[in-house]
Amino acid sequence: MTPAHDRPTPFGSDGLRRLPLRYGIDAGTASDARLWDWLLGGFANYAADRRAGERLLELAPSAAVIARHNSDFGARAARVLVAGHGITQLLDLGSGLPNPTADVNAIARAIDPSVRLLLVDRDPLAYAHTRSLHDDDHTRALHADLVDIDSILDHPLIVPGAPTGVLLTAALHGLPDDTAVTRLLQRLRERLVPGSLLVVSHLVADDVHHRTAVTDHMNTSTAGQWGRIRTRAELDHLLATFEPLDPGLVDVSHWRPDPDRGVLQTTREWAMYGGVAHLHHPCAH
Repeated sequence: MTPAHDRPTPFGSDGLRRLPLRYGIDAGTASDARLWDWLLGGFANYAADRRAGERLLELAPSAAVIARHNSDFGARAARVLVAGHGITQLLDLGSGLPNPTADVNAIARAIDPSVRLLLVDRDPLAYAHTRSLHDDDHTRALHADLVDIDSILDHPLIVPGAPTGVLLTAALHGLPDDTAVTRLLQRLRERLVPGSLLVVSHLVADDVHHRTAVTDHMNTSTAGQWGRIRTRAELDHLLATFEPLDPGLVDVSHWRPDPDRGVLQTTREWAMYGGVAHLHHPCAH
């Protein structure tokens, strides 16, 4: 394993992530994808992830509940994209490790078997697991960083003239610099056609002590491969130019909830905040 001090910095001077994808799985350092898997009750994680997860639960006891609510939100949003808006190609940025209870591929293909899905993640284990499950003419895994959005959109599975459903669930808080988030969203808007939709969720906390404690813990545990929790006002500002579908940008457990899927999120320490929005003004098409 390459010593940490010999590795390139994960961020360039422009604030964009420069992740050395050639490096393999580091089981001794926590990964946000594997930690998320642990919170959801998965088994694709290591001792370092479980230790980081246990400490996260001490800092934020609702972390596992929030992870489940976010997973359920992504599943509901995928149904809305395909069944409600006729989206036939999906781009899942920061797809994470496969979750059998909220498999976007299975959900979309059950509605429309012709749907194309590109699942993108920078985590090598997430990529390997996804590729082992999804590798056919309609579904592909891609090992890439979401800030390399132009290269991702050049993938042959993505048809340039077709409306696209972009999923950024629990992904943008992996980018600490607002410039990187703004650039990513702008490139999606510039490259994708009218009729495309954006699904987004992001951890928010208005309490500065909680926000700082969790952000510092996640960055320490992952050796700097995380980002930061934002305030709700910060996220509102980043998404201000997007027109959301009803019920707007809300706690994801309140976004068109299934009546039989448990309680809504009520904790005040932090929240997973998001919704579904038009990439372009709906009048544009």
